[in-house]
Amino acid sequence: KLLRIKGIVNVDGASEPKVIHIVQHILYPVQTLDQWPDADRRTRLVFIVQDLDPGLVRATIDGALGKHRA
Repeated sequence: KLLRIKGIVNVDGASEPKVIHIVQHILYPVQTLDQWPDADRRTRLVFIVQDLDPGLVRATIDGALGKHRA
């Protein structure tokens, strides 16, 4: 149900952003950009799903990051 994940990731200790690209079960090699595309240094991910509750995706990510929603 999770078809694709792609995005720019801010990694602690790295000044350049990392680019991730995952298609179903295949994680392609992580690439490093020379610089950020703009002043926004936040991690930005896009999830492409089929018949998957967005709330479940968010809860799973939050749980993996140790965040708990009230």
